[in-house]
Amino acid sequence: MICWTCGSSVEQEQIESTIDRLRKLSQSKVAEVNDLSSDIREEKRELEQSQREQDRIERRQSGIENEIEQTEAAIEQLRERRDELTSEVEAIEAEVEELESEDYSEVLHLHKEANQLEYELGRLEGDLEDIESKIGRLEDRIKSEAEVEDQLAELRGEIEDLRTKIERIEQGAVEQFNEHMETVLEIPDYTNIDRIWLERVEREVREGRRKVTKSIFEFHLIRTSESGTAYEDTIHHLSESEREVTGFVFALASYLAHEVYEEVPFILLDSLEAIDLERIATLVEYLTDYTGYLLVALLPEDATALPEEYVRIAEI
Repeated sequence: MICWTCGSSVEQEQIESTIDRLRKLSQSKVAEVNDLSSDIREEKRELEQSQREQDRIERRQSGIENEIEQTEAAIEQLRERRDELTSEVEAIEAEVEELESEDYSEVLHLHKEANQLEYELGRLEGDLEDIESKIGRLEDRIKSEAEVEDQLAELRGEIEDLRTKIERIEQGAVEQFNEHMETVLEIPDYTNIDRIWLERVEREVREGRRKVTKSIFEFHLIRTSESGTAYEDTIHHLSESEREVTGFVFALASYLAHEVYEEVPFILLDSLEAIDLERIATLVEYLTDYTGYLLVALLPEDATALPEEYVRIAEI
């Protein structure tokens, strides 16, 4: 087959192979976005579960606080009762001292009554200690629930940061793609293509029984007919050379948007046979500005289009 864009002879299998590579590249990027969206949904489910747990804790905390108030009121009553009994015991003991010289049976009765009051006083003091211990446990539980609330707040912040990061990466990828595509289309002078750009839109889709909002990347291609009428076309109508260049720009935009160059400052270009010599040289020169190392696999006849200043590796 003869490529109508560059005039070179190519095999149909080569065209189909190039289309498959572009399709796999697009599927890889969509899968990456889906993975990030899946992470957000999982974080959202965890946050909703944490929110329900927080609501339960808040209701429990309110009940505990009411219980503490009631307990503290009971403690105050017990303390007042203890003071009354202590005063009564002291009064009886004073009376016993006065009556020691009087009837012995009356003294015994008063001693018995004093012992009974002291027993009741001891019991009340024991109850008071139990109630104070219970209050301590309730206060510890409230403190623990406050720590859970702090963890929930931290989790919300992490989810919001993750959501913002994903939106920034997606928007950055779109902007990088559109910017580089506009420049690259001007360099090789694809006169039959006016513009290629990506648009990030949010669509409501159904997942099971729920509706969720997802980010979707729409591909736009504008051509102009021989009569001068502009119309929107699809990627399926691009030539093999145009698809190759579009795929390279998409990969470059993702490379820059995800800051891959910070970990891997290296780009490898292969299978450029569908692009003519002049456009290969122009594309290579353009990409050298965006990576520390650029390796291009070319046929010997295609390599002649590159300046001699580039290092060549003929054998490995």
